[in-house]
Amino acid sequence: MLSAAAYLEAAWHSRAIAAKTEPPGMALAQRYLADMSIDTTVSVGHRLINFVARVARTNPTTRAQFASVDKLTRLAGDYEPFVTEVHTAWLSLNAETMRALRRNTPPVHEGSLSALHTLISASVWKPLSAVRAENFHRWRKEHESVSGVDQNSGRGSDYVDHAGNVIGRRVSAIRRRHQVSDGLTDQTTQIAGEGVLAMATAVDAVITDTLANLRQLTNGFVLNLDFDGNIVSMGGLGS
Repeated sequence: MLSAAAYLEAAWHSRAIAAKTEPPGMALAQRYLADMSIDTTVSVGHRLINFVARVARTNPTTRAQFASVDKLTRLAGDYEPFVTEVHTAWLSLNAETMRALRRNTPPVHEGSLSALHTLISASVWKPLSAVRAENFHRWRKEHESVSGVDQNSGRGSDYVDHAGNVIGRRVSAIRRRHQVSDGLTDQTTQIAGEGVLAMATAVDAVITDTLANLRQLTNGFVLNLDFDGNIVSMGGLGS
């Protein structure tokens, strides 16, 4: 919802600027909202693959299988839902993780994995990830001297001694005003919109597949938990 809302506001700015009911400078707000939409969309993608993996590991056989796979071992028997905070228990949505899950999960999860495969195979996934990665590195502390809005507005490099050891850091920035004419704002907004649609399709497919197979996934048994992970009730899954 956050990514869709941010994209909607970016689209509003785009139309208002085109209609001249907003000044051209509001393109900066449009670009910010489009970037925020993209960042949220990619984050949802990573959460989605973690949802699928955590549903899969509720099966004891699958948990044991995960223990033998380096990329999945942190989700094996030692993993404790709502408690474990080991960084490596968090999976990234990429082709390598997808291969690991497909090889080590039962066929009941194929629908969800197919939806994730469709998502990362979509033409928009690569530019989505590229924009998010560029923004992440642009705003890291060591790049804080960058004053512009694109990858050409600042530079950072290391000072090294004769042995190649880093002995210092040199940073610089070039003042560069945001220009609508460079096309980056509209391009980023378009990527954001396509990303929201692709992600919504994937989320809907995964949730639908999970619910359709809930009886098989749970053996007909359901736990109701509160927000702290405590069991509120347990019992059979109704017909």
